[in-house]
Amino acid sequence: MTRTKLLLPVALLLVAVLATTASMADETSKGPAAEEQPHPQLRDFYPTGEFDYVVGERVTDAVILLSRRAAAYLVQPAGTTDTYLLLQGKRTVSKVKGVPLKAKDGHVHLPKEAELQALGTFEAKAGGIIVIRADPLRAELRPRPALTGTKTPDAVRAHSPQYGLIASAYRTDKTSIQRLQAAKDVKVEVIFGSWCPRCQQTMGNALRIESELKSGGATWVFHGLPAPPAAWKDKRFLQTKTKALPTAIVWLGDKLVGRVPPADWKRLDVAVARLLK
Repeated sequence: MTRTKLLLPVALLLVAVLATTASMADETSKGPAAEEQPHPQLRDFYPTGEFDYVVGERVTDAVILLSRRAAAYLVQPAGTTDTYLLLQGKRTVSKVKGVPLKAKDGHVHLPKEAELQALGTFEAKAGGIIVIRADPLRAELRPRPALTGTKTPDAVRAHSPQYGLIASAYRTDKTSIQRLQAAKDVKVEVIFGSWCPRCQQTMGNALRIESELKSGGATWVFHGLPAPPAAWKDKRFLQTKTKALPTAIVWLGDKLVGRVPPADWKRLDVAVARLLK
């Protein structure tokens, strides 16, 4: 299979989603308006780096969103505004008619009045492959190989460009960023799995913080684990005595300062800065 690295189109799609969100915020600031009500079930979609979108034998670009609440995926192939809904339980494929993707608080919700056009079904095959043969959508979602080993922030971004949606929605704390910028000989080591749902929802937070730091401040490195059960035997996972994913481990030189567990990743910059007091 030929693997292409066409990251720019995906980034542009995500920028379009975020631009729509910003426009919505501007309209809200102008005065009260009737807010579109989210669908009671088809909501809380977030970007997932779980799959490659494959047409024929070629990896191509698409925005893929997952909602665990709805047990569903939204798929928007690059170069189109068409969005498709895949329901895991019924294994059905539907086109979402006339609804652009709109992000709110890092998630996408379909509106309550969303109109769905039934197209057919999909097949779930061995190895987690989803085969879609519902015209005009004929493609496969193939599990993306896990990002493993110690990686730079740029490598993490390249592996899952959808993290950009979450990173753009994350708002850092000015005082915490200043403390991290002033930190000397400090390293933040993130232990995560690109296959881990909780990591997929929060990794953008770490990337946003890292992007705001200039050279000379705290450095960030990322260690990706292979898919389970191999993850629990990973050498670095065992060396750091990590118990949950994702975990941010803060080092001052060779000294372990502390850890930020998953529960504190909503304000990750604040939690890391607190450890440096």
